[in-house]
Amino acid sequence: MIEGIKEIGDIIISEAPEKFLESLALSVRSENKGRKQHIVIIEFDTTRGTVNFEVEEIKEDTARKYLWLGNAKANNPQDRFTTNNLNYLVSQTIPNFVLLVPGGKLGNLFEKLKDKFYYGIGSQENQGEKHHYIWNVEKLGVSSQNMEELWEKADNSSKKMVNLVSNEIYNHLKREISLNKNEISLFTLKIDDQLMVNLPEYKKYLENSIVEELFSDRTKGVCHLCQKEKEITQNMTEFSFKYYITDKIGFSSELQKKSFLKNFSLCKECYKRLLIGESFVKNNFRSYLAGTNLYIIPKFIFITSFSIDKFKEWVRYINVSFNSITSLEGLRKFQESLGDYLEFEERKNNFILNFLFYKKAQSEFRILKLIKDVPPSRLDILRKKQSEVHDIGVRLFGESNRWDLSLGGIYYLLPVHMTRTKRGGKEIVDYKKVLEFYDALFSARPISYKFLIKQFVELTCVYRFEKFNSYNIKSENPEMGIVYALLRANLLLLYLKKLKLLKGDRKMEEKLNAPLLPEKMKDYFREIGYQKTQIPLFLLGYLIGEVGNAQYSPENRTKPVLNKITYQGMNIGKILRLTNEIFEKLKQYRKLSYNEGIFEEMKKLLDGNIKSWDLSDQENVFYILSGYAYNTYKVLIKNKEKKDTNKLEGGKDA
Repeated sequence: MIEGIKEIGDIIISEAPEKFLESLALSVRSENKGRKQHIVIIEFDTTRGTVNFEVEEIKEDTARKYLWLGNAKANNPQDRFTTNNLNYLVSQTIPNFVLLVPGGKLGNLFEKLKDKFYYGIGSQENQGEKHHYIWNVEKLGVSSQNMEELWEKADNSSKKMVNLVSNEIYNHLKREISLNKNEISLFTLKIDDQLMVNLPEYKKYLENSIVEELFSDRTKGVCHLCQKEKEITQNMTEFSFKYYITDKIGFSSELQKKSFLKNFSLCKECYKRLLIGESFVKNNFRSYLAGTNLYIIPKFIFITSFSIDKFKEWVRYINVSFNSITSLEGLRKFQESLGDYLEFEERKNNFILNFLFYKKAQSEFRILKLIKDVPPSRLDILRKKQSEVHDIGVRLFGESNRWDLSLGGIYYLLPVHMTRTKRGGKEIVDYKKVLEFYDALFSARPISYKFLIKQFVELTCVYRFEKFNSYNIKSENPEMGIVYALLRANLLLLYLKKLKLLKGDRKMEEKLNAPLLPEKMKDYFREIGYQKTQIPLFLLGYLIGEVGNAQYSPENRTKPVLNKITYQGMNIGKILRLTNEIFEKLKQYRKLSYNEGIFEEMKKLLDGNIKSWDLSDQENVFYILSGYAYNTYKVLIKNKEKKDTNKLEGGKDA
């Protein structure tokens, strides 16, 4: 993975080696939740003692133009003139340069502005050097609030005071420019018509703090990337991705605390290229799948000579190709644009893909799963089998997007525990099983049939008992949720069979001798691949559906017959008792005459295999519910068609 990121850095820096900082710029959305985003340029005029606010819409080059590199990490002093956090500018950024770069333009900025624009609140407990001075909203002309009164209102808390001052500025922007807080992504500073990020001294300071200072001790050694002997560093704090464990003594050289030079160290050029590569990956290869963020990280197998424009075109191709297996919409876009990428399709053997799933909370970057060395041809295989199964679903059940088995769709067939966030949303907890599932798909490793059956039964319970708050399952009509989930679960098993990844499944009999069954039902068994002990359970579930349909009415939407299913599992003894009960219910609701052939075939197959029964209790439940889902869906479609016909006939009469 690290080699792939460096290769990206090599390509990007080749365009303009002098624009190292610009290459680290982080992308910013031009829109967020339907609102256009802006950068606010705050300009101090020290001659007049005034402040002016300029506003620009976020564009593709905004981050590079204003050097948006992210904020200083962890507890480091905030030193970025372009930031997404107004609080930093209000209280920390400029005063910090007195300590960071004493003397010169940067170090003297605070002296130039202090009396005209700042309000001193003195040293605060547990704040170190932070918040000694705060922008004076009276002198800035953004508010008539008296700073002493604001200080009292903040209960002598510097943090509260900073928030109050920032709010006054936001209120001013809303009042004077009609710009809301949620329409602002970035802030940057101008002083006396000089954009601070363009100061040569500032750029030099950033390069020093990001790279040069790490090599100041002139340590010699072999770089672990280029294998050349140069000045090296073991300090990896500037990187977002964790390439090597450098906080545990067990991973250090000769178990020496904080000594990792022999384990993992980099020369200056490789270090810079890695930083650039990381920034590019974060800006251009970011995706989202299964409730989890991920980065797509390509690695070239052979030497590649891409121009920058051709490389960016290739990047779009990689994203479009990956999205084609994550959603049905992504597949459509891939098919529509495939003609634009034929050149790259022909060169797919030249690279492999890594998928880095991660979780980011504040300054912590936690790797959840790294799926390595996936050839692009694997995406082709997944895409092809996905389309085949979708076509089978359409043939069996009719046209619907629900038969899509993209990676994003599969996520909702594996019930994943979620927890509530502070903001009221849901956050994935047991991400491991779904990421392991994706890993198996990409790596062509077998997936346990028994594991999947357990997941599908649990999924049914989520719908049946409406446990949506604790899972990744979307809240919808519980009964129809069960129906669609089980039909799609059967298609997923078929998908894995076609990929030859289903471990422990049972083979279908060569020929099904059941002349009394409808041909469409036998087609279903052949297409999905049912075997002799699964079919009678499916038929029993189908008959349960018949009873349920008779019990259902618009006034009474419950189906008491479903209470006879033990969702945790049913042994063969319970199956036999349930069979007798359903026979009586079919007679009670006068449904037996319509289903005598199905009941007869079900009983024949059940009795003929009872002595060699090899299905688990959970499998028994799954296949019963699959038959119930099949029946209920057919009734739903039939009723819909009847409604549509009535509407058309009503239109003619009118």
